[in-house]
Amino acid sequence: MNRTPEEDAMEELKRMEAEAKKNQMRELIEKYSFKCDKRPAKPIPIIILDGKPIATRGNLIAVAAGIKAGKTAGIGGILAAFFRHHGDDDSEHDTLGFTANNPNGLAVIHFDTEQSEYDHDNVIRRAMIRAGVTETPPWFKSVCVTGLNLNLLMPLLETLIDDMVAAHGGICAIILDGVADYVRSPNDETEAFALVENLHGKAREHACTLLGVIHTNPNSDKTRGHLGSQLARKAETCLQIEKDKATQVSTMWSDDARHGDIPKHKGVCFTWSDSALMHVTTENTGTTRPNSKSVKPRRYPEHITDILDSGDRMQSCVTKDLMDLWRCSRSTVDPELKSAFDIGQVFWYDQPSAVGGHPIRWLTLDPEKQQKKVQKSKRKK
Repeated sequence: MNRTPEEDAMEELKRMEAEAKKNQMRELIEKYSFKCDKRPAKPIPIIILDGKPIATRGNLIAVAAGIKAGKTAGIGGILAAFFRHHGDDDSEHDTLGFTANNPNGLAVIHFDTEQSEYDHDNVIRRAMIRAGVTETPPWFKSVCVTGLNLNLLMPLLETLIDDMVAAHGGICAIILDGVADYVRSPNDETEAFALVENLHGKAREHACTLLGVIHTNPNSDKTRGHLGSQLARKAETCLQIEKDKATQVSTMWSDDARHGDIPKHKGVCFTWSDSALMHVTTENTGTTRPNSKSVKPRRYPEHITDILDSGDRMQSCVTKDLMDLWRCSRSTVDPELKSAFDIGQVFWYDQPSAVGGHPIRWLTLDPEKQQKKVQKSKRKK
């Protein structure tokens, strides 16, 4: 079949476009390839907790806490550390163990979707008192957007980022208190992954640290839904805050930090002070040891709950999935599941087998479901 000159020209144009795209991909591969003769500069820590860097440029940070565990106080400590950066000596100021670096006076953005207008105001004023300053730095901007339509949140944030870059030459840190408010459901995998990708892209684009605050599930240190899991996976540090209801003492620690873990029994502790009218650091008694049942499983606890996020599963299937994921034997997985049972991260119930014989054990994230199934089983007997 003879081809017309026009068809030949179109075919050549397509070939040239395909080659141009491949050349663009080759340039990207070369740009991001390891090079023996060129080593990246060691990143300067932006946020430090108890002497250990937890945040550097271009990275995400997850702050995970249960309801009323002290995450707002922790954020106040971070803000106070930034406020103190251009002061003289912060030894007399209680920033809850945090220090911060912002040597070039780049913008620090705080976006609050959690607090009321009054409580948001208190957060900033307490951070100022904590830092010993009478006004916030010119490069700091805090906005309370609680209750605004979801579709407005990201455009507002992006507009503020552009304006702060223009005014201060760049971004040092972005703090999102309530990152789950940027999606309709933290359990929507597509939406959650897209948000984390977007936020990570902003951190890399502006060479800043982006900190997202998210709640944990009840009776667990697992962050909420697919959003929490993906944020924790991509985060440079996943900082946990847990409150002891008996002592009213909150502890900040991290078992998932690229630049050095902060064990819970060595974490920074704080509690409310009526005299200071704010949270103050207090001694960590070190009663939570590494072999305590309150410590989460040794490997990746989010993997266990990720498998169960979509619904209950037979324990044998969960075990096989974890063996494949971790490339290990059952003797490694079984202690991990037992640890998850011990700390109340995962629950179980038995159901009769359809073919008779021993009942089949199922795993669930819902403690209420375990009780209901057990009661139902007893009634049948």
